[in-house]
Amino acid sequence: IKLLIEGILFNKKTKKFAIMPLGDIPEEKLNQIVKKMNQNMNSQQVEVFKKLTDLSENSQILIISTPGLIRKDEILKFRKNIALKDIQTIGLLILDSKYNF
Repeated sequence: IKLLIEGILFNKKTKKFAIMPLGDIPEEKLNQIVKKMNQNMNSQQVEVFKKLTDLSENSQILIISTPGLIRKDEILKFRKNIALKDIQTIGLLILDSKYNF
């Protein structure tokens, strides 16, 4: 998480970043990720959004997914919807479902 923040997120002028989970990622894992990220960021904030409709058009999102917890049709639908809304993605974080933070 620290490498992600120092790399992709460090030079961004955006004050808020959105995490968009794909698949059924447990709420506690999402909260742990957000907590760790917010602890390591200066003035920027990270929030979890589960619906694309909740994002503003200038949002920058980090997609989080776990192999085996998402279906191909969900990915294709998400990809289509994100293109329609013209939202910028800043990366994809793949989590091992057994990993603890």
